[in-house]
Amino acid sequence: MPHIQNRLFDFVPKADRAIIGDRMKPFVADIGTELQEVERPIEYIYFPNTGMVSLLTVLSDGFAVESATVGNEGTFGASSALADGLAGSRAIVQTPLTATRVSVSDFHLLYNGNGEFKKLIGRANEMLINQFQQTAACNARHHIEARCARWLLQSHDRVGNGTLPLTQEYLANMLAVRRSTLNEVAQSLQNEGLINYSRGRIEVVSRPGLEKKACECYGVLAKQRRRLLGAR
Repeated sequence: MPHIQNRLFDFVPKADRAIIGDRMKPFVADIGTELQEVERPIEYIYFPNTGMVSLLTVLSDGFAVESATVGNEGTFGASSALADGLAGSRAIVQTPLTATRVSVSDFHLLYNGNGEFKKLIGRANEMLINQFQQTAACNARHHIEARCARWLLQSHDRVGNGTLPLTQEYLANMLAVRRSTLNEVAQSLQNEGLINYSRGRIEVVSRPGLEKKACECYGVLAKQRRRLLGAR
């Protein structure tokens, strides 16, 4: 059985965890790896252990906007596997990823045959829905500086250290703003001593400072995660 660090499994009894783990395989991917594409058949359901994956909504002109991020608190691919089997979003590895994954056929066997696994998936899907809804409201109503601070905090929570291997161009795409706008925001946050940024790296210097800058959405999503996953 692969070593599973995903927090969803904290709620699964040891015996059920062994049954589930027997059908799962370890997986590793680097930044930029595409794990699923819109309207393509789902092959695997992923449970991150370390790292982070962005789920992107892709428009007809090819422009993609981040609608959610998934780390070791969740999973992705499950809702599509339970529907028509086609991906509803693009999934891109954002920071180096270690995960366990299960094939669609084994996923259905577990979902239909193991009550603990079904509850685990329900918990994960609720968190994703919450995040989709909050992100939509955030993008519509909140200032880019507050959104950027919220995004950096969410990423910092998942990566587990102070440095995020991300370019400003990538962050601008995730937040659906011009790179010049993102540069201004990043420079402002750096001038205030909250972050340091250079080519391909953003270092979080002051979490308390970023928390003051972030919109309410960071706290809302953190509260929902605590409700569904506990305080850890």
